[in-house]
This record gives sequence, structure tokens and C-alpha cells, in this order.
Amino acid sequence: MKQCARIAMTKTELIQKIEDGYDILFDVMGRHFTIFTWTNEGIAIDEQHPKDGHPQFFPSAAALVDGFRVDGVPLAELAEKVTITEYT
Repeated sequence: MKQCARIAMTKTELIQKIEDGYDILFDVMGRHFTIFTWTNEGIAIDEQHPKDGHPQFFPSAAALVDGFRVDGVPLAELAEKVTITEYT
């Protein structure tokens, strides 16, 4: 996995990163999340340990960014605050 530095992203750039990625770990709003793009159920997103184990699945990167919420805020609105910590 490649470690990434903090770079402010737009919603479109975040969608592109998800579409191009395989396993993505990121931080936002003091919480840690994982995205797996390779599952049979769709693109999975889940909070990292110890709150993991309840993934949500989305049919596309755009649907994930628009539909997944962190503390009630859509990930799309938090794109510029996302820090990708590992990316493959």
C-alpha cells in the first residue's frame, strides 16, 4: 500500500480516487474508515477498528460519496477534509 499525504480534494477527485483504487484507508472528522472496491456486493465502506463490522455497500463511487454519512454529513461535503492514509 502507498501512504498518502494530506491533499485537499474535490468531490470529483474523491470519486476518481475510489474508482481507481482497490483498498483505501482514510481519516475524516477524527474517525478512520476503509473502502474496498472489489467486493461482490458493491463498493464497501466501514469504520475501522474498534467500530468495524457493519459495512455499507454502494453500487458506485458516486453513490458512496453522496450516500455515506459521517456524523450525519454526506462524504461528498467532506471531500476536502479527507486524508487518505493508505491507497492501493
